[in-house]
Amino acid sequence: MHAAAQVASITIDHPIATDELLRALNARLKAGDIRIRSIEEMPDRWDARIFAKSKTYRYAIWNGAAPSPFIRHVVWHVAQPLDIDRMQRATAALVGEHDFAAFKGRGTDVLTTVRRVLSADIVEMNIHTDQPLALSPLDGAPNDGRLLRFEIEGTGFLRHMVRTIVGTLVDIGRGNMEVDDMRAVIESKDRAQTGQTAPPQGLMLWKVTY
Repeated sequence: MHAAAQVASITIDHPIATDELLRALNARLKAGDIRIRSIEEMPDRWDARIFAKSKTYRYAIWNGAAPSPFIRHVVWHVAQPLDIDRMQRATAALVGEHDFAAFKGRGTDVLTTVRRVLSADIVEMNIHTDQPLALSPLDGAPNDGRLLRFEIEGTGFLRHMVRTIVGTLVDIGRGNMEVDDMRAVIESKDRAQTGQTAPPQGLMLWKVTY
């Protein structure tokens, strides 16, 4: 999974200006896989995880021929045609407070599997205007492929919940499951009723709201 806006809280033993700490930490992250964008001082006992009001995840699917090398590491390549209208209608069942036990990953240790989803949608993106990527004019040409983006906001998520939802949506888009099966799967609370678990590379933590 990738993160565009991961938030972490730490306690340090000695005082240092936030701008100095920012420069020092980024200087040590030479590989470039992680970049600290900002640092703020917070009250004692403030916790980035506990005080989060909601999180937004995005999942990218390349639907069509082989994706561009520039995006292949951040998308799930699904070659078979997908009916996005069916997938969009299925997302309606996700919104609200439900027991998402059917979508939890193995090894999940939580007090409750009830979660509240605030919004969910899947749309087709214009890769030349909506995505800040170095793509060739040939990428995304007619009949070549399209970029789909699933976005979901909730007050909390189970392990692998978003990826399992995406896998189920793809099965619905392929015609292997019906649109109403999404609601039936939620009500079943049975992991065996869901679709496949989507691979991790297409998932991104997009935003945390406080």
